Amino acid sequence: MTQFLKITFLASLSLSISLFAAQPPQKVDCQRVADTAQTYCDGLTEYYCKDIGECLVRRDTCLPSGKAPTDKESCEEYDQCLDGVKSKFTSVCRFKWAADSLTEKVRCVDERSSWWRSTSCPGYTKGDLLRAFILDEMKERDVNFDCSLTKVEYGKMQTKCNEAIANYEKNCLIGPEDKAKVSMYKKNTKCEEYDNFDKYKRGQFAIDTQNKRVNDSSRQKRAPLEDGAAGSRDKKGGSTSK
Repeated sequence: MTQFLKITFLASLSLSISLFAAQPPQKVDCQRVADTAQTYCDGLTEYYCKDIGECLVRRDTCLPSGKAPTDKESCEEYDQCLDGVKSKFTSVCRFKWAADSLTEKVRCVDERSSWWRSTSCPGYTKGDLLRAFILDEMKERDVNFDCSLTKVEYGKMQTKCNEAIANYEKNCLIGPEDKAKVSMYKKNTKCEEYDNFDKYKRGQFAIDTQNKRVNDSSRQKRAPLEDGAAGSRDKKGGSTSK
């Protein structure tokens, strides 16, 4: 009986191997491969690399000392400076001295909490419960206001793009159209701001703006204009200057 079981087992094993060997190789879905490469590579330059540059400009312009806002006054100054340079960018950064929705700690936080938020604003992002549930939210926050998060985000997407390109080249490089796409995607993996991030000096990207800090003139008492001085107002409140 034992001999019979051995023979049966060996016969079954041989049949299984034969059937497995006879299976045709799994067909690669090249459309999916191409779409994956496009998803990970198309936005590398337009979004992720651009975010690094915009973040560095905001950082060097509005936090020239390199110190993160640690109180309400410095947070408001930072927000006002960001507001003063918003015309230079496509996205808007708004910071407020408030409680973080995840930790309840009061600090200077980015008020944006959308799922697809940009990292081009240097600073601690407002917590998002959905992101915290699905992702490791605490590792996605620019705690030191130094744009390190935007560098990390680019690095992650660059890795995924390179992996997608390798898969494309290995399995689906069929015609000239595919070769052209791969060539374009490889160019997208180049980002000067990412490659030189740690070499840049603080303040290198600063731009001139009248609102780098809160306008001190609003805090100072203005001396009254003398009677008859240019620009003085008449009793009705109208300006007498012409």
